[in-house]
Amino acid sequence: MTNRMIIVTAIGVLIETEHDGPLDLKTLQDKVGGHIETVPYLTEYDGERCVAYCNEYGKVNGLAFNPAATDLWHKVTGYTQDVLLGDVVILVGDDKFLGRTED
Repeated sequence: MTNRMIIVTAIGVLIETEHDGPLDLKTLQDKVGGHIETVPYLTEYDGERCVAYCNEYGKVNGLAFNPAATDLWHKVTGYTQDVLLGDVVILVGDDKFLGRTED
């Protein structure tokens, strides 16, 4: 399985890169422009398991509405009560890349 990071920018540009191993917190924070939080229930991208992150303070900091990421979130989850702001990072790959470990 290929480990991929997809950045969905607020202006609708998709930037996809491949990675050999897990990404560190600083990298994820740099991509969303601050503290990260998991996008609730967004666990699938293009038919593959994923984890998605957005800027935790996007609303407080007045980040731009991200229509592409919001549309994806709404379609995958059926949840339409909120929107995503700023750039969103989606990680697709194996458990280690997604930050999942066995207990």
